[in-house]
Amino acid sequence: MVGNPSLRRSRVRRLTIRLLLTGALVLPLAAAGQGNNHPAVALPLIVGDTDRFFYFDLGNGSGYLADRLRDPLQIRVRLSTQNLFGAIGRPTEESAVAGEILLGPIFVSSTRVGASLFVEASTGYVAFFDEAGRNNQLGKVSVALGRPFAPLRSTDGNYALLMRRDGSGRTEGAYLYHATTGRGLYYGGLRGLETDSRVATITNLPALTGRVAAAAIQSGREETWTYFVADGGNGEIYYFDLDDRQPARVAVRKSSSVLTEVFPEPGTQPAPVRFLAVPILAVDDRTQHIFVLDASSGDMALVEDVDSQQPALRKAALNLHTATGLTTSTEPRHWTSVPNLSTSGQTIGIWLRDSVTRNWVYLDNPDSPAEMTVRTVAAGG
Repeated sequence: MVGNPSLRRSRVRRLTIRLLLTGALVLPLAAAGQGNNHPAVALPLIVGDTDRFFYFDLGNGSGYLADRLRDPLQIRVRLSTQNLFGAIGRPTEESAVAGEILLGPIFVSSTRVGASLFVEASTGYVAFFDEAGRNNQLGKVSVALGRPFAPLRSTDGNYALLMRRDGSGRTEGAYLYHATTGRGLYYGGLRGLETDSRVATITNLPALTGRVAAAAIQSGREETWTYFVADGGNGEIYYFDLDDRQPARVAVRKSSSVLTEVFPEPGTQPAPVRFLAVPILAVDDRTQHIFVLDASSGDMALVEDVDSQQPALRKAALNLHTATGLTTSTEPRHWTSVPNLSTSGQTIGIWLRDSVTRNWVYLDNPDSPAEMTVRTVAAGG
């Protein structure tokens, strides 16, 4: 893939002009989802609560904006004027595997996502999208120098992008973790979207037996203090504890609990990425639980009280596939998540996108295994 920033910008201009001439479309969910089965990446735009969110099809980079979220079952979905692949100079016919393209929210204040970090793990390419949401686009593109994550590049997609927030709630940096090799790199300077920040190597991370699932865990000050990391192969759980002064220093703890306690056997649904992990925030802004979905079976569980020494695993009575009428598909199924945050910062729901049907469902009461409900989202507007 061509890595010349000026060429990438030229492609951005051509793409933007072409899309502006055709105009943005307002689509129902079924229409927005036509096409092949591909994973997606999403970026929530937090403005106190979840105000809007973008998602991008990794088949060709097509982007969509979901808004009017006040009623989580009646959201509006529109085709964005910005194609993610075109914005960074990747050919739109060059589809990406799950985990190859990563997006991370950049909090510019304790309550607002104003930019995002883009990583192409197969090349180590890094870019920033600033002014998120302006003109219904992900933002203006600036490119980090020299492909900072190139030492970790591979085509296996077994990556986690771990965003780090400081004591003010602003995003200060990000770790790229390659779970296949147990190698990690840290890129700082995200508060200023620095394109020439130095990269620090993290050497003591575990190599996992399967695909990684990860979620950031924050304190009541919205500061990231550890990460929940699960092995999709054997279900083992790790915590990556951070040093508040030295970002390159990460202490790894292995939990005595394993996800196979609640997900003993994989289901029959082909799912290249078995587990999906979503942080559940309490009203005091701290991460209280981790929601985990087993994409192979549709079963769900909570890792409860993650800031305790021995967090408990509780399986939900509800099965996502059964509750939404999804039958087992021979095609691989990928799920994409977007948390629904209230104005108090509490996670009150989760939107989940199914790559097979290309529709969204909404999970209510994600902090209570006994009270979870799942309903299909209808298009609004």
